[in-house]
Amino acid sequence: MQRTNFRIDPRSLREAAHVIAALQKQQNRAIEIEIPRLFRSFTYGFSVNEVGDLFSSPLRRLKEEISLDEVEADTEDFGMLSAIADKNNSRLPMMRCGLRTVPVLPPRDALKRFKVNELFSLPVESILEEVVNLPSDRSFVMRPATTVKRIFFARLKDFVAARLAGVRWARRQTGEEASTFRNQSIVLAAGAGAGGGGGMIRTAESPGYRSMQEWTIHTKGHGNSIYYGGTHAIRTEPIYLNAPTTPVQVFLPAGTLFLAADAGPAGEYVWDRSIVEVPSLTPVFKTKKF
Repeated sequence: MQRTNFRIDPRSLREAAHVIAALQKQQNRAIEIEIPRLFRSFTYGFSVNEVGDLFSSPLRRLKEEISLDEVEADTEDFGMLSAIADKNNSRLPMMRCGLRTVPVLPPRDALKRFKVNELFSLPVESILEEVVNLPSDRSFVMRPATTVKRIFFARLKDFVAARLAGVRWARRQTGEEASTFRNQSIVLAAGAGAGGGGGMIRTAESPGYRSMQEWTIHTKGHGNSIYYGGTHAIRTEPIYLNAPTTPVQVFLPAGTLFLAADAGPAGEYVWDRSIVEVPSLTPVFKTKKF
């Protein structure tokens, strides 16, 4: 079988655009109608887990084909931050990554420590101070919520389109899902990491077709660990991939990603500005940043 270069096909773009539009509509409805209704209905504080589905339910239509657990988590946390920002007229955090600024999410599950009524009594800045140790440098900035929402969903559309197209591309290259990921570098493995970072990669079977690819990362420094975040959102504790550099083998999820290493002072994350598109016929990345 002749192998072809990966590209995001029109069908995947259309499907991703349709789902992201539904996510935006669902988020607006959750903020304007559903969460206020819950506040009127409940006489006790309800948890973030009880409202998460309000922000992520449109993703169900794709989950039979691809793994989207990390996208669900990202949309739910971003939706909650957006709802808090809307109620308190707060700004939302972003991080400079090269020439881009990327929406910032707290560590995975950090918001679940709170009841929703507790979160809504605080501005986003106070919540971030509580659950996130933001560096004092100028890489983090607060931007108007409307701007951050627009960027988050536009980039998430690109990420989901790449996930959809990547899974389908890998199946065509390898004769559907029959091959294993260890004997051909272009074959994607089952499971998925977090698009916005947050939690260890799971390599066990999960719903949907294979969604990860083995890559070789070459770095300037030695002995560091490699992390990644999605182009739509980066968590303040990004997902750990592997160590030590260099080179180092990692499994990257299909999508559009940024890579980082703990190569800064006191182990701070240093991000490469390049966008890595997964999958690829040549899964090798060389960075001059760290």
